[in-house]
Amino acid sequence: MATDLTAPRTAARPDVASIQRRTLRLLFTTQIIGGIGVTIGIAVGALLAARIAGTAVAGVAQSAGVVGAALLAVPVTRIMARHGRRPGLVLAYAVGAVGGLLVVLAAATRWVPLLFLGMLLFGGGTAANLQARYTAVDLAEPARRGRQLSLIVWATTIGAVAAPNFAALADRVTTGWGLPPLAGPFAFSAAPCWLPR
Repeated sequence: MATDLTAPRTAARPDVASIQRRTLRLLFTTQIIGGIGVTIGIAVGALLAARIAGTAVAGVAQSAGVVGAALLAVPVTRIMARHGRRPGLVLAYAVGAVGGLLVVLAAATRWVPLLFLGMLLFGGGTAANLQARYTAVDLAEPARRGRQLSLIVWATTIGAVAAPNFAALADRVTTGWGLPPLAGPFAFSAAPCWLPR
């Protein structure tokens, strides 16, 4: 019996538009949360460093976060190129979460080198947020890539603007848990990174 090679294949194709819509919703939400976490680290990190070691080193904490993001971007990009976006993003967010926890420990022990190491690793959250934005264009139609990428960038901006309000709230909540002042925002920033992905 001959096979008709011109007949249409019946294999189910994924609904790319539906997957893209779901991806954009997820990215929009996570970029708001990530924007809050990263901005808290930048703002509160300098205040925490000044509290522990004096104002002369306050800027070093912020610089450590920026350097950490830059250093982590290269291996994360390589992992994404070989294994896809998810493993790279999971690694970057996990490194950022570990950094946040080290900052909390540094605040409790008042150990300055641990604070700077924590801020260096906390920069992983920044690297993850920046890399995650490009997931918005993976399945986008060419004509809509710019619009969809800008939507995700705006989500980060919303989180960054809201962050100062959440920093004060996180600090008030965690003071009751026995954490020192200015450590709470880092504990809250690290918490979402351990959620299943």
